[in-house]
Amino acid sequence: MKKRTLLGFVLIAFVLSAGAQVDDSKSRKILNEASSKMQSYEDISLKFTYNMDNDVYDVHEKKTGTALMKGEKFRIELGGQVMMSDGTTIWTFLPDAKEVQVANIAENSENNPLHILSSWEKNYRSKYIRQESVSGHNIHIIDLVPKEGKSFFKVRLRIDSKSKKLVSLSMFDKNSTTYTYIIEEFNTNTGISDSKFVFDPATYPDVEVIDLR
Repeated sequence: MKKRTLLGFVLIAFVLSAGAQVDDSKSRKILNEASSKMQSYEDISLKFTYNMDNDVYDVHEKKTGTALMKGEKFRIELGGQVMMSDGTTIWTFLPDAKEVQVANIAENSENNPLHILSSWEKNYRSKYIRQESVSGHNIHIIDLVPKEGKSFFKVRLRIDSKSKKLVSLSMFDKNSTTYTYIIEEFNTNTGISDSKFVFDPATYPDVEVIDLR
């Protein structure tokens, strides 16, 4: 599984219409509110559904996963892999292969599942698309276009207009593949231990450590 499947909520040079290259005030306001709301939490715990779809090759995949966040720290479990970071180092743990890869987070910063919301203004241009009503909730739909080359050409965010919480995130790859993360549960301030964000080799003595730093 490529790392992009681990919510690398992540993103290649492309051409889009001039209108989509300009941030509009409505999208900026909503994104700033959502970002501020997220940063106000001491920690965040998520359960999500991951979908990968490519109609060209008739490939469709669905999985469930979890994500924990605390400041710059995060932990993601999806498809038999565990990715965790203490904000400086990132560990990708493959239990079945009894292997863990170690790298610097500076080179893998967008593997943070909600990194997009905290970095959108620096790295993306935004455009408000529309508002939809889903199960009695008003949802804002906003597209983000990378300012520089990424592995995708567009990110679509769905944000609850009342709670300001992220509802789903879809990444559109240049190879016609769409990666969608639907947040099923969004809990905050649950007192997550810092140990959740660090791989302890002593706990897994039989695991091979591959240091890529």
